[in-house]
Parts: sequence; structure tokens; C-alpha cells
Amino acid sequence: MMWDPLSLAPFLGYVILWFFNLTGSYGFAIVLLTLFVKLLMFPFVVKNQKAMAGSIRYTEKQKEIRNRYKNDRKKLNEELMNLSQKEHVSMFGGCFTNIFPLIVFLAMSSTVTFPLSNILHVDSQKIEESNKIVKNFSEVKDKKEAEYYNQINIIKLFPSNKDKFLMFNKEEAKRIEDFSGSFSVFGTDLLATPKYNLFEGLLWAIPLLSFLISVLDYYISQKLRQVPLMQDNEGCMKFVLYLPMVLGAWFAYSYPAAVGFYYIVVKIIDLAQRFVIEKFYGVYLINAKKEAARILRRISEEKMVKTLT
Repeated sequence: MMWDPLSLAPFLGYVILWFFNLTGSYGFAIVLLTLFVKLLMFPFVVKNQKAMAGSIRYTEKQKEIRNRYKNDRKKLNEELMNLSQKEHVSMFGGCFTNIFPLIVFLAMSSTVTFPLSNILHVDSQKIEESNKIVKNFSEVKDKKEAEYYNQINIIKLFPSNKDKFLMFNKEEAKRIEDFSGSFSVFGTDLLATPKYNLFEGLLWAIPLLSFLISVLDYYISQKLRQVPLMQDNEGCMKFVLYLPMVLGAWFAYSYPAAVGFYYIVVKIIDLAQRFVIEKFYGVYLINAKKEAARILRRISEEKMVKTLT
């Protein structure tokens, strides 16, 4: 059976709840969760950088061997085999660090969309009962959307309608009420969806910043890695490049603002991490250190030979 990334949502819910109890703010809880995940992933990111450096080194040496033995097929295959055994380059070395953030993002989207079950861990039957009550509120305009965002609506409507949600015991009611008052960041309700409340507070800024921070992240990462930027004549490739950025903005527009807020925080921390990685673990820096170590080792070996002779 294939593992479902959304099964990670309840675990993230426990972490967010712990940070929420620590700070009293849902926004700060998301920031701390992001930092927690990034710190957890940092050793794997460094390992990925080393794998990338090894891959570049392997490609350069492979090219050199092909040029040197292009007229000797047997020797070429022998040297390529020796190089492969010596370098230990894995084709899947960086997969985990690329896939894991996507898994966390999908799980986080589920955590934010269903906070009662994933964060407060309220019984599903009580959520179903309260959902029937929410459908009758005039504040809920789109009944079809209300079905999907029922848990968010329960939290938003609960403080002013506690007498209607009698299925929750005193402890649950207090937790829901405390939780409902923690979703404001810079005067913006993170439980609201930009798609329906675009000009409420700074909700309009969530999808806009999601797109802009993605573009900035791409260009800065390309510059730090010294990779040439795409030229204007590469129209199709440029479309493919910008598509994930547009989709990210669309997610931020269509989902509760907490999802877009999380995406923005992730990208900001990603930029800071990228500067640290390229400063201390850049692929060219790693290879330069490797080459310097190789040269020093060779000089040391030659001195030893001269001393013996």
C-alpha cells in the first residue's frame, strides 16, 4: 500500500499545538514549525550539496577520460568503471531533500484546512454534528465550499455562538475558543480565504507575496549557484519555469491564508538557508577544497618518496 503524505498532518498538528501553547499565536507557531522542519532537514541539505558536488566532479572526470581514451574502447570502459567505483555517485542522492518539502507542504495544507481534527484532535463525530449547525448560519454564503472548510467555519463562528455547539465539553470548548482568537497576523485573519475575502485586511498580499518571493528565490538561487539565467528566446522553457510559481500563488489564493502564510515563511527561510549553504557548502567550494586536499596529499606523497630515495 502506498504511503499517504496527508497522514503526516496529525503529527504536524501536535507540533503546531505545542508551539501555539508556547507562543499563544498561530502565526508564530507556523514560523517556529517551519524553522523546526528546516533545522531537521539541514544535515540532509548539506549531504545533498556534497552529492551534487560529487556528481559535477564525476561528470568532469568522465569527460576527461572519454577524451583521453576515445580511440581505445576497452581502456575507456575500464577507466569509466574504475571511476564509478571510486566516486560512489548516487543518481538519487538529492531526491529526498527535493521531495520532503513538498510532502510537508501537502500535509501542512491538510493541517490548516482541518484544524479541529489535525491540531486540536477533536472527535470526528462531534465535528460532524457541529458541521450540520454551521450550514444554517447566514455568514456561510457558499454551502458547497462550507462543506470543505467546515472545521475552519466552526472555529470562526464558535466564540459568538457557544450556546449552539453543545456537543463540545467544557475543556474542548475552551481550547476551541482560545484557538479561534490566535489567527490574526498584522490584522489579517489567517483562517479567511483570499478567494472570498480578497480585500479583507492584507489577504490580497498573501498570493502576491507568494508569487514574488518564489521569483526572488529562483533568481537569487541561480545567481548564488552561478547558473546562467534563461534567455528571452527560450519561451516554452520559461513558461515551465514560471508555472510552479503561478501555481503556488493560486494555492495561496484558493486555500485559507494560513497555507499561503506558511508558503511565504518557508520561502523566506529558504533564502536565508541558501545564503548559508552557498557560503559554507557551495558545490564549487566543496570541489575546490577536495582538489586542494588532493594536491596537498600528492605533494606530501612526493616529499615522502624523495626522502626515502
